[in-house]
Amino acid sequence: MVRNSWWWRHPTIVFCIGLVLATSGTIISLVLEKRGIENSMIPLVVMVLIGGGFIVFSWIVMEYDWLCPKCGYRTYIRHRYCYKCGSMMYAVKVEPSRCPNGHPIERYMNFCEKCGVRLYEEVEE
Repeated sequence: MVRNSWWWRHPTIVFCIGLVLATSGTIISLVLEKRGIENSMIPLVVMVLIGGGFIVFSWIVMEYDWLCPKCGYRTYIRHRYCYKCGSMMYAVKVEPSRCPNGHPIERYMNFCEKCGVRLYEEVEE
């Protein structure tokens, strides 16, 4: 799957689709069971597996940022084209960051929680 497709740009919707599939599989299975149809567990298993796959995929995608291969612009906002040069953006895995003293930090933090070191220089205009 291309890392700039709809699935990669809309993980929240993919998560919701997964929930709907898993839930509807349960409902269909219960209805079939009440009507006395054999093998009523098959739709449940299939739809829960497919829905669960969608849910897991949506969690994995949230760990990616978007990078423009032409100008190098990087953002967490899931747009298809770069704001700066108009090239198509691609999802890239976010690597864990560390402060200058070696403490693990979350992305987009301004200060390290452990030692208080400023992570980015202030830009004066």
